[in-house]
Amino acid sequence: MPILSVLFHIVLCAGMVLLVPTVSSAATHVVAAPYGAAQVQAAIDAARSGDTVAIPACNVTWTSRVSISGKALTLQGSGATTSSRGAGTFGTHITAGSLSTLEVSASAANFVTVKGMEFIGSVSGTGSVISIDGTTNGTVGFRITNVKFTSVKTSKAISVYDLTYGLIDHVTIQKSGVIVKGVEIVGSEEDAGYAAWKVPLERGTNKAVYIEDSVFDYDDYPDGAYDGYNGSRVVFRYNSLYNTAPGAHGTDSGGHRSLMDQVIHNNDYYNTTEENIEAGRTRGGGVLYYNNTLQSGSWGGFNLINYRSCEGYAGQGSWELCDGTNWKVQSPDYIGMSTSGDTMFCSVSRDTLCTSNANCPAGETCTSFFDGPTNGYPCRDQPGRVTQQMLSPIYSWGNSAALDPGVFPSKPPCPRLDGTGATGDIQKNRDFYNASSLSDARSKGLTYTEYVYPHPLTGAATPPPVKIPNPPGNVHVE
Repeated sequence: MPILSVLFHIVLCAGMVLLVPTVSSAATHVVAAPYGAAQVQAAIDAARSGDTVAIPACNVTWTSRVSISGKALTLQGSGATTSSRGAGTFGTHITAGSLSTLEVSASAANFVTVKGMEFIGSVSGTGSVISIDGTTNGTVGFRITNVKFTSVKTSKAISVYDLTYGLIDHVTIQKSGVIVKGVEIVGSEEDAGYAAWKVPLERGTNKAVYIEDSVFDYDDYPDGAYDGYNGSRVVFRYNSLYNTAPGAHGTDSGGHRSLMDQVIHNNDYYNTTEENIEAGRTRGGGVLYYNNTLQSGSWGGFNLINYRSCEGYAGQGSWELCDGTNWKVQSPDYIGMSTSGDTMFCSVSRDTLCTSNANCPAGETCTSFFDGPTNGYPCRDQPGRVTQQMLSPIYSWGNSAALDPGVFPSKPPCPRLDGTGATGDIQKNRDFYNASSLSDARSKGLTYTEYVYPHPLTGAATPPPVKIPNPPGNVHVE
């Protein structure tokens, strides 16, 4: 069903002024030659909500940023599906001549789809080819599909910010340059993740960034297929991984807190190098890791690590060691830590900052430190912890045996992480379980229903409601 735009024209009839609705289908705006950033931006600016901006087959360099904001829009090139290694024939080839080549502001009302084009690397730097942020935290607002990234030289191919949820599917990211992350997913960007960590986890719903049916084709092992920070949530499923793996940051380096949750399942692992590659790593938050298959090469397990437990890994100067010290945080950024800081946390709502009991929910007190009460356990945001620092153990089942999770062997040795999971901050059968099946995981406490696959956004998206403008103020309608 086409999206409808409703306009009014004025008709004079028997001395009366009538407003008669005129209904027209959503338009397709074909970008004018030479298809550069200026021509694409002009077409976007001319489009109305619900329209499509089409870029014909071309080979062009965008030397300035293209932006989509304030409208529901489809940006479409001339391309084919990319669901397997080497698949997909694209007619629209865009050389990324600027950082953040395409910048999208998305929301449920202004849903943006980008599809059918290839981006080719050009400019090096700590930016993204496609950058997406949300106007409202926690809304489903975008889809990137049938897009290929070739020899990208920026540090990320795609970045998603501000708890904006959506779908990345049938995408190919080929790494043969300096790209570090395929996809970067950030929760609340401006406050190190404090706001995002207060948002309840809704696992098994559309409240996550979904990455599915995509190919991550790297020539060697860099940082990973994706990276997460600041309370973000990701579902990574039915993808093909060549010489790379999923992974995420923790509350341990820079001014970032850990991502909150990863659900990783039904992915295929291929190693064409001579190295042993870890199947993934998490430094914090919850993880479900299941039905992943080793297809070729040498792989290690999915590693669990809490860098703040280990002096050699700690983010010194940012988050300090988790060693039983009663750390407080310091306003205004709540990153600097000391025993004399001005801010603590509520006794139960342990992601709520407070300076007095008045800042806490009824019945709670402002008495919690940054880390837990048992000699520091649980360390804040460590593997197996989610909203309000609740225990949500990591569960795995159905994987090729070599891929199963385990505690990362520390170098240098770390007394708080013994490498076997028998003792320390990350303990087997407390903080993580390697189950034999889903039913076994449920018997150990897991409550989980898998979200529908393929993602519903692969079908016809529900169009935004049609807005009917008010009549002009100086016209009387009988």
